Amino acid sequence: MGFNMVKSEENIDNKNEKLLKSSEFRTFFENILDAVLLTIPDGTILAANPAAEELFGYTEEEICKIGRNGLLDKDDPHLPILIKERIRTGKAKGELKFIRKDGTKFPGEMSTSVFKDGNGDKRTSMVIRDITKRKQADKALKNSEERYRSILENIQDAYIRADKKGNIIMASPSAALMYKFDSPQEMIGISAHSLYKKPEDRRNLIEQLLKQGKVEDYESEALRKDGTSFLVSVNSQFHYNEQNQIQGTKAFVRDITERKKAENQIEYQANLLSQVNDAVIGFTPNLLITYWNKGAEQMYGYSKNEALGKTTTEILRPNYNPGEYQKLNEEINKRGIKRALVHVKHKNGAKVIAEIDSTQIINDSGNIEYIIVYRDITQQKNLEEKRQELLEQVQLFNEELEVSNEELQSITEELQTRNEEIQQQKNKISEILESIQDNFYVIDYNWNYVYINKQSANAVNMEPQDFIGQNHWKMFPQYVGTVMEENFFAAMEKREVRQFKIYSPYNNNSFLDTVYPSTEGITIIGTNITVRKKAETELERANQKINEILNSIQDDFYVLDHNWKFVYVSEVFSSKINKTPEDFVGQNIWNMFPKHIGTTLEENFRAALSNRVIKRFEIGGKYTDAWYRMNVFPSAEGITIIGTDITEIKKTENELEKTLEELKRSNKELEQFAYISSHDLQEPIRMVTSFTQLLERRYKGKLDNDADDYIEFIVEGSYRMKYLIDDLLTFSRVSNDVDEFENVDLEKVLKKCYFQFILIH
Repeated sequence: MGFNMVKSEENIDNKNEKLLKSSEFRTFFENILDAVLLTIPDGTILAANPAAEELFGYTEEEICKIGRNGLLDKDDPHLPILIKERIRTGKAKGELKFIRKDGTKFPGEMSTSVFKDGNGDKRTSMVIRDITKRKQADKALKNSEERYRSILENIQDAYIRADKKGNIIMASPSAALMYKFDSPQEMIGISAHSLYKKPEDRRNLIEQLLKQGKVEDYESEALRKDGTSFLVSVNSQFHYNEQNQIQGTKAFVRDITERKKAENQIEYQANLLSQVNDAVIGFTPNLLITYWNKGAEQMYGYSKNEALGKTTTEILRPNYNPGEYQKLNEEINKRGIKRALVHVKHKNGAKVIAEIDSTQIINDSGNIEYIIVYRDITQQKNLEEKRQELLEQVQLFNEELEVSNEELQSITEELQTRNEEIQQQKNKISEILESIQDNFYVIDYNWNYVYINKQSANAVNMEPQDFIGQNHWKMFPQYVGTVMEENFFAAMEKREVRQFKIYSPYNNNSFLDTVYPSTEGITIIGTNITVRKKAETELERANQKINEILNSIQDDFYVLDHNWKFVYVSEVFSSKINKTPEDFVGQNIWNMFPKHIGTTLEENFRAALSNRVIKRFEIGGKYTDAWYRMNVFPSAEGITIIGTDITEIKKTENELEKTLEELKRSNKELEQFAYISSHDLQEPIRMVTSFTQLLERRYKGKLDNDADDYIEFIVEGSYRMKYLIDDLLTFSRVSNDVDEFENVDLEKVLKKCYFQFILIH
């Protein structure tokens, strides 16, 4: 009987070994896509599937030879942690670095578990998956987020990204607005060449990019969706993939139409002034010369380089004592506009008498400067003095002096010639004034028009001559009692410069009027700011749209500056503590929420602000019972915070953890029950088997054939019962992981059962 028991157990082990080598198991083992290693806990590898051979570059024999340590990066800090976890729980899962045959390292996701084979020996399984592409995708996503933030930070200019073929793959809202598309999505897929009026401009830009790597301030003529064109300045460079290969272009585009118009106007005015025969000199309140035209060079003999940066006292050497000259300058500073005669000197020392018009302006830096037009009237004054002398001589020595008619005629002709020259200068001044694109007119102390340019007159469908001598308030009574009357009277009475905005019903435009006191009364310059007003309105709408987008975010969203004061707060966040966003702006966060001082929240906020790094963490509410996942991003203002309510997730995690603990306890009790039951059932089965075998040896052949068959059936049934009990005991000891249900070929199962039945019988 004992010999037969040992022989039966050997049969069981052989059957388990055959099962491991069966075609069904090998098919699963060899065709699974992940790498699978069957090992011993000490690191010895018993088998490796084809996916493992392909992943590591070794054959199965080589993998078994080098063992687990030859495939793992021993310096990986996660390795000892996962080993401890497997020792403690019998299984582990995590990310490790692995080494291929060629020495390259790659990140892999590994799951391993410990089990016992049919002999009760411990074995381990390792399933490995290459996650290199997933890591690259995560990195690419992060880069994409950083690029998107860059676009938001430069939202005033248009941001456009194109692929290698020149097709647009990304466009900012400002790009759609600039090129008059309905939305950024409408621009996706169109060719970037279609945005250039001249396609060769795009090709030239690409050629410069290939040579220089990036291009700045590239000016060209752009084309809108509606076919209109405008001038732009482009800053462009290539964008690359992870392998540093060019994937296309990205560019920031700025509309420079207005800037170009202003530059052309300034250039035109500068050229005009440079050609004027009169000397035009600009200087600061400290008398430092900032502008010196050709007329000044001719009148005083100093070149532009010699004059700029010097004081008017050094260059012009006025024929005044210092006190009188200082008084004149103070008068110019006080009144803003001053006409006077000055006596100065030429570079060669010659005396120059000039009539000046002094105008006070504000330069691009916001500082006061003065522009003075010097008209050389030295010859005229000399002629006047000479004429006066002649008249006096005629009066005193009428009887003694005979004036030659020819000399008198010559003097008269010379005076006439000079008067014509003066008239020409006046005509040039009128041309300059008429060329001004702004409204320009002068009103005397009786509110009558003294001068008005065509731009102003034509704006109300009239001619300049229709205004001269007419009373302003009688011509335009609708402006009485308005901001215009208030500022006109203030400038006239207080002799101060006034500036205000006003709407004109005549052409539906808005103007910025600047009023200067003058010797006649007041001088008015009206600048058309309609385009600027529209731009301000569009900007306000854009800001409103951005605020709507921010308020649509369902998570808590707020921005802190470098002094820990709220810059922006969403309504979602403020409403949770019954406040409005306005209650937060300008307030210090630590004063409003002192319970967070010294917590994880303060630690992470300060780290993100000082180190300019992104911080992510979870924290329980101090003022509510909720849990939040906090994301802190460094920004230009300070830090931007997004807080997501994860209270329900936390509750679910806690309930899941309790359920897992209860399941472990239940499985442990079930395992103990199976072990005890299988042990207790062994004894009666062993007794039935033993006595049946005795009955078989003693009475086999002595009874009829049916009795022998019945005894054989009892013995065979006892063995099968023993096998079932042993299998139950083995099952209670293995891992209680449950595989997912899958389709089973019942025909194969029946064939296998039939084959086992034949072996047993």
